[in-house]
Amino acid sequence: MTRCNGMFLAALLMLAGCGGGGMSLPDEKLARVREAVDEGLIAYEPLCIEAGPFPYRNDREHKGCDRCQALHAAGLLERRVVDGPVENYVEYVLSPLGESAYRVAPDPEFLALLRKRYAQMGQPDRVPDEKQLAKPRMCFGTTRFHSVTDALAPIWFGGSKVFSVKLVYEAKDTSGHLFDPQIATLGLSIPPRPEPGQPALYPARVMTFAEHPAYGDELEMRDDVRYGRWVNEP
Repeated sequence: MTRCNGMFLAALLMLAGCGGGGMSLPDEKLARVREAVDEGLIAYEPLCIEAGPFPYRNDREHKGCDRCQALHAAGLLERRVVDGPVENYVEYVLSPLGESAYRVAPDPEFLALLRKRYAQMGQPDRVPDEKQLAKPRMCFGTTRFHSVTDALAPIWFGGSKVFSVKLVYEAKDTSGHLFDPQIATLGLSIPPRPEPGQPALYPARVMTFAEHPAYGDELEMRDDVRYGRWVNEP
């Protein structure tokens, strides 16, 4: 999201009394934060990249494959020159490493999330269209909520109560290759390789949540709002 402008941030700072001391979240609110974060990450899949479908034929009849060269350099694709009836063409196929990461079908957690959303919309019998949701991609891990390390006291703004926390996300290696050096070349946000037996954690980041009376227990994640002592945090 786009950051708030300076006047908005200044207003939030004044509303917070220029302070906003640290606090811990009650268990009930922490569970709601975890749910909101995990649902966002399930939908976004930050450790996946769109790629495919494969095999991909690179000739005059097909559009260019923007990621093929990078995926080939990372060992995820094999490049073959094929003798065509008129001219030779290049074909990219999945390597054994690529086969371990390649997906097309929607993730089961994502389908469960959609069913939940449909039920909240009053359509409990609606079934997700898995064919329409199919998306070729390479997935190397999942990112999920790990912990809250700090929190600010809530403030009221614009008819909603907002509160900020410092979140720590955890990356889980579902492919067995998330921390391989060649995967780092693909531009994914990957935390440092952890010590054996330890979780792979991202640095803590500020996230603000809005509580809207009309939304019940559901929290809105606001990455564009800062106040109190975190008003200048990235």
